[in-house]
Amino acid sequence: MAYGETLGCASTYTATVHWRGGQRVYTYIDKVERVVWSRERRGVSEATVTVAASGVGPGCMARLLETYEWVHEITVYRDDRAVWQGPVKMRDVTISGNQPIRVELTAKDVLGYGERRLLQQTRKLEGADLSEMGKAAIESAFATRDPNVVPHIVARPSGSSGDRTIRAYSRYLTDELSEIGGEGVEWTCVGRSVFFDAPATASTTPQGAITGEHLLGDVHIVSSGDDYASRVFAAPQAQNGVWQHIEGVGGHSPVYGLVDYVVQTQHSYNLDEDGSWQSSGEDGLSRAQTEAALRRAAQARHTLMSRPPLVVRPADNSQLDPATPISLDRLIPGCRIDLAVGTQAPLAVQAAMRLMRLTVDWGPDGEKVQVSLAQIGGSTDQSDLETP
Repeated sequence: MAYGETLGCASTYTATVHWRGGQRVYTYIDKVERVVWSRERRGVSEATVTVAASGVGPGCMARLLETYEWVHEITVYRDDRAVWQGPVKMRDVTISGNQPIRVELTAKDVLGYGERRLLQQTRKLEGADLSEMGKAAIESAFATRDPNVVPHIVARPSGSSGDRTIRAYSRYLTDELSEIGGEGVEWTCVGRSVFFDAPATASTTPQGAITGEHLLGDVHIVSSGDDYASRVFAAPQAQNGVWQHIEGVGGHSPVYGLVDYVVQTQHSYNLDEDGSWQSSGEDGLSRAQTEAALRRAAQARHTLMSRPPLVVRPADNSQLDPATPISLDRLIPGCRIDLAVGTQAPLAVQAAMRLMRLTVDWGPDGEKVQVSLAQIGGSTDQSDLETP
């Protein structure tokens, strides 16, 4: 972390409407009344821009009234720096008596295109890093008519690899990314860039260190047996209500005993009446490849759940003090942030936290930066790792 770096508080927010692809300007918005934008871990984020007719010229308002879903994109600027970009998904015009017309534009980040884009090319990957699998999935979905997403992929090594078949016209892109993420890789959008990276662990360098005083909300220190497992299994989709196979790691703990947990995945595992493998699974993996993918999912969860069940839980969407010693650029979902709370034992706890979500709200009262944190190894962190 750079010396003297703090979160700060924005002086101004502006927005621009671009044509699809985010390069050609459709209209500049003279003045925004309110802006809310976010970043999501392993998910698609949203932004909402509210504009009042009293704050903009008639030409600008006319163009906003002709801003269309999928055709245009919103770019949000914080103190003249672009922090968010993505396609418009909804336009809401409010007419209230003699009050000025208000236009509210809601957009999703660039992976919002992937919520309605099917995979288009089949690719068989063997021994590939999970980040490369994610990149290949995006390349498949945008093999034709790419809305300027593929050039902005940043795929850092995840530290985990395996085999996967990306099958054309089998599912939406975001469904594929959710499953890949559940095997042990982070993905998120920052601006127009799509990042893939290794999940943060207790040995990962933190992006910053904060205390309970920097969080304007309650912090709970919870001890719960639901947050612990000595043995973790990963299961495929059930066949006739029964798992045909599970893969597990771990075992008996001399302290906690034998405590099991099962991760449900979307992998297919189909056997015929004789117990022979049926290779018609939707994911296109062989039996050995499916079992290896299940082992990865089990290992990823066991790494989190095999620690003592003491969990620090800040309130969801806790607001950060502007003096927080971490810049907005470093608040990338999935990153590690160290949090120290309490002053006396046993309530003096220092925990490695994972940033799950960032939400920024700017309006007449200034800027509010809110974060959702989950302790690395805690139950809220674990549940987010499950494959939907």
